Amino acid sequence: MIDHDGRGIVPSIFVATSALNEDELFNTVQSAYEMAQKPFRVYFGIAEQRIGDNNYAEFPHFSRKVKKIDIGYPMPAGLQYGRLSALMLHEHQDYVLQIDAHTVFQKNWDEALISQIIPLEKRHKKSLISCRPKHYRIDNYGNREFFNTAGQNGLCIKSDAPGFVIDSIDFPQSTAKDHRQHFLVAGGFIFAPMALFLELLPDPRISFSGEEQVFALRACTRGWKIFTTGNSCLYTLGKTEHTFTDVDTRVTGTRPWKSLNTKTLSNGEACIEFHIPIDMPGSYVNNILTGKTLGYWGAPDEATYEKYICELGFDYRTGKPC
Repeated sequence: MIDHDGRGIVPSIFVATSALNEDELFNTVQSAYEMAQKPFRVYFGIAEQRIGDNNYAEFPHFSRKVKKIDIGYPMPAGLQYGRLSALMLHEHQDYVLQIDAHTVFQKNWDEALISQIIPLEKRHKKSLISCRPKHYRIDNYGNREFFNTAGQNGLCIKSDAPGFVIDSIDFPQSTAKDHRQHFLVAGGFIFAPMALFLELLPDPRISFSGEEQVFALRACTRGWKIFTTGNSCLYTLGKTEHTFTDVDTRVTGTRPWKSLNTKTLSNGEACIEFHIPIDMPGSYVNNILTGKTLGYWGAPDEATYEKYICELGFDYRTGKPC
């Protein structure tokens, strides 16, 4: 909590993001402060990696609020390594908002998210909000087009596709106050008490695929409840699995985490393996999801793992609904 010039105590928000060759990073930070009802309570932790250039984003107007790590390693260090690095810049703010580094905020987003999570915490102390955020795209002339999709839907594992792909549950249309529990997270929008991320650090050994499934498993098996929202209060850039089906080279170019197999970033090399399927037996992520790896980086024990699988409705061990 912070007291701003005697105007009262308000909850503080730490926004954490990891960027790789990202063109929209400055706009993301600027949008957060311009659209916040109380920008004095918003703080950023950023891990920015550039490969092939040194065009790191600078934030002179927000220098006291934005803490940043620039990563110059010539090979992709991984999304979760970046998220862990960004998180380490916190100063024990009250809440954490994890986002993608290409995000546009709605007006008064900070107050809207706080007003949503406080009632949930009164019902269940270990509550978090996560779902697919809304989306925007940029055309060839630099114009932004916004899509008010997603937000009210929950998430599930798509049982008729390989790779433990996350799909949407079509809940009935809801309002921001009509929160529904589900058992997965969207990495581009997680809003939670700081306690969640102090209890569960992002796993730096997960490069990209599987990070959402693993984080949800770890959270739920430790008593955290995940809720949807009718208003995520933000838009994320680009083609997503469930919103756009066409190929937009401009958008694809701004989402390099999803195009690490292009080989243009590091001549085909990486410091960690990006492309092992998460449903491949014996892989690091697969061992966590199938309950073979227990402890801090997975479920605490077999009992909590089994309970979570029943709640999720999908058994990672068989690859089938349960």
